[in-house]
Amino acid sequence: IIGSKSYKSLHHVDALLDRLYDDQQARGRVYQIVSATEPASMVSRRAPAMDRVDECAIRYARGIGLQTLTSGRTRKDWEEFDGDPSIDKRLFVVDNADAIAAFWDLQSTNTADVLDCAMGLNKRVEIYRPDGSKVPPEFLGEAVRNARRGFTGGSHGRTASGCHRFSVPGNTGS
Repeated sequence: IIGSKSYKSLHHVDALLDRLYDDQQARGRVYQIVSATEPASMVSRRAPAMDRVDECAIRYARGIGLQTLTSGRTRKDWEEFDGDPSIDKRLFVVDNADAIAAFWDLQSTNTADVLDCAMGLNKRVEIYRPDGSKVPPEFLGEAVRNARRGFTGGSHGRTASGCHRFSVPGNTGS
């Protein structure tokens, strides 16, 4: 589960996790929720508008009994990380997830990077708009391309699949 910093409708994240939990109970499937960021605590001390999608998802998933996987790094740890933490955070999620659920404002290029990479690796992707509606599968690529058009900062070493050259298994890069 990933999301834009500006995505504030966190009840949509809870609703997806509730559906996964119900499916797990009914069908015996096992879901593991992946996040690059470990919540600093199980109880948020920030206003709800300051919480991040991934941290909320991990806290809620743990609260209802879904399995979770994080890098073990808190937001503070990532802020003190040597290098570009945004790249490592994105790769952690893509490398460890079979599918990506994005709660996205349809503008954030960091979220677009993760989605582009995941789609390039043929992972299942679902995008939820701020109103909670899903972007239809046939428009996923277009949504990511549109976010990229608004970004003028260059490719940051991305290959055609959107994955960074270094670290992604199976990506030969240059």
